[in-house]
Amino acid sequence: MKRKIVACLFSFLFVCVFASSMSAEEILNNSGAAVATDNSSAPEPLNRYARNNDKVNYGMLSELENYIYKITAWGYYEATINISYGKAGRFLGYGRSGFGSCIRIGNEIWTLAHVVTVSKMSFKYPGNNGTLYSLTPQKELEVHYEIIMNGDIRVPLKLKWMSKEMDIAIFALPENVTQSILEFPYKIGDDALLSEGDYVEIWGHPRATNRVNRRGGMTDKKILFSGDFDIVNAHQLFTANIVGHPGDSGSPVVAYSNKTGEPELVGFLHGGIPFDGYSTAGLPVFILKIGEYKWWRDGMLEKVE
Repeated sequence: MKRKIVACLFSFLFVCVFASSMSAEEILNNSGAAVATDNSSAPEPLNRYARNNDKVNYGMLSELENYIYKITAWGYYEATINISYGKAGRFLGYGRSGFGSCIRIGNEIWTLAHVVTVSKMSFKYPGNNGTLYSLTPQKELEVHYEIIMNGDIRVPLKLKWMSKEMDIAIFALPENVTQSILEFPYKIGDDALLSEGDYVEIWGHPRATNRVNRRGGMTDKKILFSGDFDIVNAHQLFTANIVGHPGDSGSPVVAYSNKTGEPELVGFLHGGIPFDGYSTAGLPVFILKIGEYKWWRDGMLEKVE
């Protein structure tokens, strides 16, 4: 029997960001985005990314807390049938997502859609002593998105684009805190140049901790195509042998350049297979490719233009 990926590592989630006046389009074009490039004339190594962490440049890594912020969503929802309790009608309730990660790219905040999607709403049956019940919302009535800055300062976000099928959510950068939300300090890499066995890291907030946790492991593309798992849109993902936890969803995933030793953004943590079927930790983890993310965003930008 196929096992289904838990697409939102336990519904907790988070963010990573760095300040600049450049637009997202300028950042993407200047960084090489889908194919990251260097201004150096040195030839590109045969293997683009490192196989271990020997080349890790620790210059800015100790300051990651300055670039990582939490993100969450809450609101009011409606359902017209309550399958769990065998009752029909119009049910109104309140729901909140978990916490996850996001990063600032140019003047946008990038994260995953399931990070800011409410899966359960609470409501009360009239005359039932105020008992709270839970069910899956079917319609959004009022939704609020928030980025949580240091000191638990919550700033509202305006949704720009979202695709639940692609698991992508992009928000406009709040104008009143442009200088306070720092931009992701490393270039966008090219996931197509990853080889099986390359070293990658998750930078996230496992279990909603306030400190950024770095965990590394090797990529293992074979898992995606082994037939052991039922994966939606498998071509959009790659796998890594790293343990994921609640709160890791949306965390940036980086690989290290063999040429410079600098980290490059190659994806966002999407989910994992829980140990023994329980949502406590997952191995391996599944990572949404940065190339797929950028491809979808560029398509949305073309529609606007």
